[in-house]
Amino acid sequence: MDLGTLITGLFMLGLCALPFVLMHFNRKKIKKQMLFSISKMVSNEKGKLSDFEFTPNSIIGIDENQSKVFLYKKHKDRETREFVKLEDYEKCELEKTFSHGKREGQDNSEIERVNLKFTPKTKGGETLLMEFYNSNESFNLKDELEFAKNWETKINNQLYRIA
Repeated sequence: MDLGTLITGLFMLGLCALPFVLMHFNRKKIKKQMLFSISKMVSNEKGKLSDFEFTPNSIIGIDENQSKVFLYKKHKDRETREFVKLEDYEKCELEKTFSHGKREGQDNSEIERVNLKFTPKTKGGETLLMEFYNSNESFNLKDELEFAKNWETKINNQLYRIA
């Protein structure tokens, strides 16, 4: 094999790999920024994250000692910061909203939103929705749905421990 061909081949290989390397470092930078943002939220509440998890555009964490859940979402034009004091709620359940008023299982029903719905302990208390997926903002429904189911379980386990 000719040395010039080898150098050209390696250069082309590096050129093809460059976008993937840049995407990796960009994702890593975004995760670091999101972790910083949620850590700042938690420290403002004088807490400490026990567990956290990322999606492409959000991070959720829980402080098991203070029984608080924190969510930080980064949108194209804004940021959303939410936290929930679990002591005020009795259960958490996954809620799916379907397009055009259709229900799950009907033809052409598409999931428009996926929320975690927190039911208050008191009768007059307000139900809280924590949005995980919105079809207008994300295309990654499968990951977001699994993510929300996983956190529904974690939060309900914490609710059970503090009850």
